[in-house]
Amino acid sequence: MSESLALVAPGRPVFEYLPVGLFGAVMGLTGLSVAWRLAHARYGAPEWVALAIAAVAVAVFVLVVAGYAVKLVTAFGAVREEFRHPIAGNLFGTVLISLLLLPIVLEPYAHRFAQSLWAVGAAGIFVFAWLMVSRWMSDRQQAAHATPAWIIPVVGLLDVPLALPPLGFRSRMG
Repeated sequence: MSESLALVAPGRPVFEYLPVGLFGAVMGLTGLSVAWRLAHARYGAPEWVALAIAAVAVAVFVLVVAGYAVKLVTAFGAVREEFRHPIAGNLFGTVLISLLLLPIVLEPYAHRFAQSLWAVGAAGIFVFAWLMVSRWMSDRQQAAHATPAWIIPVVGLLDVPLALPPLGFRSRMG
């Protein structure tokens, strides 16, 4: 048996332990790409760095989606437990935030696709935030569960307008 397979308990799905919080890596990589793009525009930093980081962000997103899809099919109970967990459940917002941020780096190459991703992410984060806040209000919460992960669903709503300018959406306020 190889060493990598020895880390998985016999008879358990391989991706059962894949945490949904890995989508946070996509958020970080996308933000880093946007920062490099700004550094290119303002300070002449090499643009290829921003493009390379954006490509890595997209690749990581695709790989984590594929892995989590396998987990969803092979270990649905583990996904359900993760979603119901008072701390880990909030991390499902990282998937939706990724869908709100990736369009910023994808827009120059696939405008309509970027708009579609953003629309799914925007609708999803509103539903998810409502669901999580409803959970908080309807169940008695334990102080030990009050962690920074709790802010993900609500702070995710702040990411909704970030992609509006590059996607060509106009705000009614401006």
